[in-house]
Amino acid sequence: MDQSRRKFLTRFMVATAGLGVSALMPGMLRATPRDPKRLLAGGNALRLPAIFSGNSIVASSQAQTVWPDQPTTVWTLGGSYPAPTIRLKKGEQLSVMLTNNLQEPTNIHWHGLLVPSAMDGHAMDVVAPGSGKKYEFTIEQRAGIYWYHPHPDGSTGRQVYKGMAGFFIVEDDEEMALGLPSGKYEIPLVIQDRRVRTDRAFDYTLTMPDRMDGRLGDTILANGTPDAMFDAESTIYRFRLLNGSNARVYNIALSDHHDLHVIGTDCGLLDKLRSVKSFFLGPGERVDLLIDLSSYAVGNSVRLVAETFDNAIDWTTQGWGGDILRMNIVKEGPKRTLPMTLVAYEHLDPDNAVRTRSFSFKMVVPMPATGMHTINDLVYDGARIDLTVGAGDTEIWRLFNNSDEPHPIHLHGAQFQILSRDGTGIDDPKDMGWKDTVILWGKQVVEVVVRFSTHTGMFLFHCHNLEHEDDGMMMNYEIMKAESGVEETSSVDWSREKMELR
Repeated sequence: MDQSRRKFLTRFMVATAGLGVSALMPGMLRATPRDPKRLLAGGNALRLPAIFSGNSIVASSQAQTVWPDQPTTVWTLGGSYPAPTIRLKKGEQLSVMLTNNLQEPTNIHWHGLLVPSAMDGHAMDVVAPGSGKKYEFTIEQRAGIYWYHPHPDGSTGRQVYKGMAGFFIVEDDEEMALGLPSGKYEIPLVIQDRRVRTDRAFDYTLTMPDRMDGRLGDTILANGTPDAMFDAESTIYRFRLLNGSNARVYNIALSDHHDLHVIGTDCGLLDKLRSVKSFFLGPGERVDLLIDLSSYAVGNSVRLVAETFDNAIDWTTQGWGGDILRMNIVKEGPKRTLPMTLVAYEHLDPDNAVRTRSFSFKMVVPMPATGMHTINDLVYDGARIDLTVGAGDTEIWRLFNNSDEPHPIHLHGAQFQILSRDGTGIDDPKDMGWKDTVILWGKQVVEVVVRFSTHTGMFLFHCHNLEHEDDGMMMNYEIMKAESGVEETSSVDWSREKMELR
């Protein structure tokens, strides 16, 4: 028996232990991912998100054009899919009223932004149907690619999958002085996957594999566009990439393997440009990217793609590849040069950390009806405070993936820098700079140095595989004034021998 077959049978028997197999069999195995071009001939023009203006965002269900053959009912923030892009400068204030016209509670989490606890969109701080909430805060952090999406406990996966997510672009004078590509040469690009249905609906009916591994689609959408294409000029473009998928990790590359030029990660620019052939982008992560099209002749094209990659859970569709965006060179563009030097940023010194904490992320077996995904053997409880930290403190967090599947870990109310993966220093540009989300690969240990916000109150950290988050892989933590003291997490045996599915 080959290894992949053995892995499948092992996981299937574990999944069905103590449960009726008949309850799991419908849809247990996913359909083979398909090429979007099998659905649509010739491609579709890339849609660009609208720019937000005004002081109101309405959450509502609307019919929108996703596939051109028939409308799709999506849930929107601000009336469009994707949601309108919010652009503000550091020091400016956002003041917006969320009105909930859905039939269930919702809210807005400002992913990556350092905002007061009452404004953060905590999972338990929701807006009832027919009600509203005013979000108001000042932009404190450096220029970067942030985003916003709903975050109600147990419903985040469904609401994001239905369409509720948008960019939040922060600018500052230091970044603007670099003269990076802007206007029509700056493309915000949210990458998502959906399952294609004949009725074109964004159906969200979870199977056991969805709960185990996350909701994985069979078609890639770029800014909500399937089989997306873009008429480009032969010049340098700035792409602000966001993985807005529920669970899928992408291996980003160009179809001809020309260089991609990374200039920034989640929370801002790097100190210098770094060129790579490919990089992984997990749910919730962002990369600021320059793509140099100046060497392509008019009439040629190149594709931004997700390349296939090996994955330990090889009976699922995680690791599948496909086209993201085809760029057709239609005319000559302005001559530009790649900027080698960018923006200096503070590098946190781990020696200044006031403490070290450890966290284990795993899947419980035999699998319960709910709560199979845990942090330190705990399932999320909105009424429980799992730990406290000091306002403005720096800590080292050791993150252990006790399962075979990737877990993208996201912190609210804090930003961090990655120190190591499995004890090895960082050389991947995607892991550099200030971040708020990091992929933990199967059985991997990642060490980060975290600086917490000076805003006190309750915040979250969790897996940004949204089905894992909704299933319990989330914790509350409280930021307290330094003189209030902090609570240590319980001692855990982190030996490698203990890092296994139990």
